[in-house]
Amino acid sequence: MLPVAPGLDSVMLRRRITQLLHELAPVSTQQRCQAARERRDVTITAAPDAMAYLEAHLPAEDAIAVKTVLDAAAHGLKRHDIAAGHQPRTAAQRRADALAALAWTTLHTQTIAPAGSDHAADTGTGAGAGRGGAAPIPLASAQGRPVTVHVTFPLRSLIGLTDEPGHLDGYGPIPAHTAGHLAAAGIWQWVRTHPATGQVLDHGRMRYRPTQSLIDHVVLRDRTCRTPGCHRSAIGCDIDHRVAHGAGGPTSACNCQPLCRHHHLLKHHTGYAITRLPTATTRWTSPTGHTYDKP
Repeated sequence: MLPVAPGLDSVMLRRRITQLLHELAPVSTQQRCQAARERRDVTITAAPDAMAYLEAHLPAEDAIAVKTVLDAAAHGLKRHDIAAGHQPRTAAQRRADALAALAWTTLHTQTIAPAGSDHAADTGTGAGAGRGGAAPIPLASAQGRPVTVHVTFPLRSLIGLTDEPGHLDGYGPIPAHTAGHLAAAGIWQWVRTHPATGQVLDHGRMRYRPTQSLIDHVVLRDRTCRTPGCHRSAIGCDIDHRVAHGAGGPTSACNCQPLCRHHHLLKHHTGYAITRLPTATTRWTSPTGHTYDKP
């Protein structure tokens, strides 16, 4: 590399070194690539001002497929903005909007379209090759509900009397105008709460699918796993009997709570005891007698 390095910029230098490594040690390179693919993931990190960072660690061909789609969609949105006389968006904004549109469309259909062409499935190349081929991917329901984005919004704020924020499940507080925009396009369900504490007391049953009354009540009331320090959304948790059903515990709102799978197993396989205080605080008592509260 030394004779040609002075004439290359940093990107071309890195690519040329990578190419040589592939040529000189193809077996070890393939092993490293396979190990790296096993670590693929998508994560979300909350950011200020009702924003969040979405980060994907993907095989290079999948990442390029995503970027190609978003770039093409951004060009299409640019033409659409011009034709409709809208305020023009930047290329970055159009790519972000296109990515969001993919997710919202999937929530509407409850399935992800075939992941790759027949050619890709036959040759083992292209996006999705070897990981589902051309088969559609259905979205697994949670707690008997279709997969949705949940927003809780005070009625007095919804009708314009106050500017109280909404609560975006899995994120936290969001501005009233954002919550109102989401509510206007969503399926509504009323929730009655205690005027002083905000604790969920009852909820409406007029829904587009048959309700699972108890599950809905527990999910709406508690919102997250009831373990101190855990913020896993209740919609993705197990519904646990605080006092085991086999020990006479009733299947009722006062005895049921959402626990994520990890803490559900912790409760059943260790000596932790859980009690629910009159204030609705959940108290975990460890085998050593230490107590930990979740309001």
